[in-house]
Amino acid sequence: MQWALPLCPVGAKIDTRRKGQMRPADFEGLVDEIKDFAKVVVMNFAGEPLINPQIAKMVAYAESSGLRVVVGTDGTLDRAEALIEAGLPLRYPH
Repeated sequence: MQWALPLCPVGAKIDTRRKGQMRPADFEGLVDEIKDFAKVVVMNFAGEPLINPQIAKMVAYAESSGLRVVVGTDGTLDRAEALIEAGLPLRYPH
């Protein structure tokens, strides 16, 4: 499926980098590499993280590894319930 989210640089086709979704196994490997010194995983650069159907699994893995997860979204996809169930606390900007 090709996504074209209006507020996303990838969907708007202004980003020329290779496109794709991170596999949970790759994400888990990355978390395992950084969890001893990192505090936060930020998911919001150059693409809509909620497009990935495995986002809740990835958030749950990072949170259970002791990392705080921040997900930036344009809000066009509603996956809030799955993310909350995965352990992502709701955090509102001040």
